[in-house]
Amino acid sequence: MKHYPNVRSIIKTTLLSNKALVFVIALVCLVGAVLPAFTPLIYADIIDVFIPKQDTARMFVYVGLLILIPVLTSLVFNLRNVLSFRLCDAVTRKMRMALMKKAIHMPIEDYDSWGENAIAYRVTRSCGQVGEVFLNETILSLIGAILSLLSVLIPMFILNWQMALVSLISLPVLYFVMRIIRKKVLERDQALFDTLMTGEEDIHEVLAGMREVRLFGGEERVCKRFADWLRKHTKSKTASVSVHEFDRVTLPELCLQTLYGLILVLGAVLVARDTITIGVLVAFIAYVPRSFAGIKELLGIQVNMKSIEPAMQSIEEILATEDEKNGRILGLAADKTLCYKNVSFSYKDNPFAIKNVSFDVQAGEALAIVGETGGGKSTLLQLLLRMYHPTEGEITLGGNPIEEYDLDEYRKQFGVVGQSHFLWASSVVDNIIWPESSVDTGAFRSAVQRAQLSHFVEALPNKEETMLGERGQSVSGGERQRLSFAHALYADREFLVLDEPTAALDANTAEAITGEILKLKGEKTIIAVTHHLSTILAYDKVLVIKDGAVVETGTPRALWKQEGVFREMCEKQGIQL
Repeated sequence: MKHYPNVRSIIKTTLLSNKALVFVIALVCLVGAVLPAFTPLIYADIIDVFIPKQDTARMFVYVGLLILIPVLTSLVFNLRNVLSFRLCDAVTRKMRMALMKKAIHMPIEDYDSWGENAIAYRVTRSCGQVGEVFLNETILSLIGAILSLLSVLIPMFILNWQMALVSLISLPVLYFVMRIIRKKVLERDQALFDTLMTGEEDIHEVLAGMREVRLFGGEERVCKRFADWLRKHTKSKTASVSVHEFDRVTLPELCLQTLYGLILVLGAVLVARDTITIGVLVAFIAYVPRSFAGIKELLGIQVNMKSIEPAMQSIEEILATEDEKNGRILGLAADKTLCYKNVSFSYKDNPFAIKNVSFDVQAGEALAIVGETGGGKSTLLQLLLRMYHPTEGEITLGGNPIEEYDLDEYRKQFGVVGQSHFLWASSVVDNIIWPESSVDTGAFRSAVQRAQLSHFVEALPNKEETMLGERGQSVSGGERQRLSFAHALYADREFLVLDEPTAALDANTAEAITGEILKLKGEKTIIAVTHHLSTILAYDKVLVIKDGAVVETGTPRALWKQEGVFREMCEKQGIQL
């Protein structure tokens, strides 16, 4: 069973595997923090030394340094941002790959429970947020903030310990005042995040069902639902913006001016007593916004950590999902007999869909599964394909429980034609040969012909290279089903599993495709769920399902003679055997 790390372990392993890059970033952060710390000291020397002595030559040199330091600092921070992006991108890539692998390998019931929109959001948005915010705006910013504070506090204490001590005591007080307001910011941000998530899921659902909205006249209901969400979003956004603006503008200005006032009052007293010079006071005043900026950055780091906790938690919830059950048997046994032994199954929070079903299918046989809609026929196929697992009993292949076979190797033995075949936003040929990347032209032509697709392909503007669009929306239901059949024929698997393979086809095409299917009898094991009984005599065995249980089984003629459920179904379709 595959296990995937959590978010923090992904970040840790990425940092460890990029030690050199991390060291360079730390060094760049140090240079970027130290360079601006010289500026106030230059102010002090210009005011206290060069102006009184009228030393214009050295003063111009120091003025040049005042111009050069900000330029160098900006270049250093540009370099830091570029290097940080590389590191953040490496983390984001690993998280996205881990999530995508988890989506591929998680049990299908868990995948259905999460939903494709929620998983896609986490792969794209949440991973991007964590990679950028957690690493760049939290870890790397923390290093930069600490270095920046040290580069300010050390020279402040060297210049005058009294004013430095006042600053050092004031900064934590201001920090906790600002932290109280930031809690409100986080609460409003979480409410806005929840509103956006709900709205995005609703929008995806409506867009996916747009044909049904128009077909059934649901425009008014959809617009009302969307208007309700817009009102909720506006309310949440307004609340968030109001507290953000107070936190962004008013509070920092109030705190900064308070710190300025304390330093000016104390500094004026010390200047009057000749304890410090005016240049030292100016230097301190220049250090005040830098020290305050460091405190703001530390507080911002805390806010960033809180803001991405929902994203991190949502990623880790998916990563914590167990993988599909996998076995260790790589090859299939020579005996290809399939056997259902007292199999029962129920979906989550639902009654039993399958109840104590037992039957077997010999290699090369053709089995038809018939019965009323909702009786559990398709569920039998899903259990065979290991999309779900029996609640009770077992399914064996060659005498071994199917869970003991390697999952990838096992599924490669099955060609599947479903009721609604998924089509990729790619060409006709890509959809038929998927997941292969290179085409066997002979096998492709044969599959297209046998699936009654030749006229369809020839009529397309670019023949088999014609793009089908997103999810094949330009393709009709019948064309989609024939493409599914062509895909199964091209794959040329040991078993052919068919779930209503002709449901969307006209009578002539359905009969032609059924004929092609039954030509494979003896060569391949065929298990077909079907409601069309006109060709039922061609099947070796029929399984009649009702309310999740097997009520009749046998050859078509034997079941006809029993005058039970099967015969009643035939007569309803006007079929006489």
